[in-house]
Amino acid sequence: MNAADATELLRIDDLRYSYGYRQALQSVHLTIQRGELVCLLGPNGAGKSTLLRALTTRNGPDGGDMYFQSQRLHSVLDRQKFLQRVAYLGHMPGLMLDLSALENLQFIAGLYQNRYDTRTDDRIHELLKLVGLETRAHDRVRGFSRGMQQRLGLARIFLIDPKLILLDEPLTGLDFEGEQTLHTMLKHFLDAGGAVLAATHSETVFADLAARYVFLKDGRVIADVPREKYNSQASEKIKSMLYGDF
Repeated sequence: MNAADATELLRIDDLRYSYGYRQALQSVHLTIQRGELVCLLGPNGAGKSTLLRALTTRNGPDGGDMYFQSQRLHSVLDRQKFLQRVAYLGHMPGLMLDLSALENLQFIAGLYQNRYDTRTDDRIHELLKLVGLETRAHDRVRGFSRGMQQRLGLARIFLIDPKLILLDEPLTGLDFEGEQTLHTMLKHFLDAGGAVLAATHSETVFADLAARYVFLKDGRVIADVPREKYNSQASEKIKSMLYGDF
């Protein structure tokens, strides 16, 4: 294992994914290092959400190779182990609306852990406090606002102790305080060696955390730019590639 392998968390080579006869992703190559947040950008329909979906489907993409912690994901069992270490939060958190906030987290903890103990319970209450829902722990999620549901979704992704977090427009419904909470929790996660792949509509959303900006168009990566090299000149060039002259 070389030095690059030691910091590499996820690598995808020549990834392809289709909806029926429509090729949605074409020969996508991407590497994510430990401690790195990578922003996925591009116009609507570029393939940002599709890429996240391809990474998290049980059967995997249609073609190409995926490596997680330097191990190729070859079998269904490999993918199952990978998915146990990945957390996903979209603009719709997919909660169980007739359960309370506490019950939602207890259910997830039971799925991901072999046993439920006092440490798990303490962690659940800690996360509810971090996202500002400790006083609503026993309330049904159906009565929560969109922003409150998104906060609970945020607590859920950190409960499973992931290595990789996938975000798809995660700020939807969050107020300023909620956005700040998300940024703070992500920073601690990155500092601890986790990695994040975030599909966003703007490069400013995670400007303080992003290591790289990856731009998609028509299911292909057209640019992969380190944050320190993403200046106004690079921005104009990439926009021209995405949208033509404007």
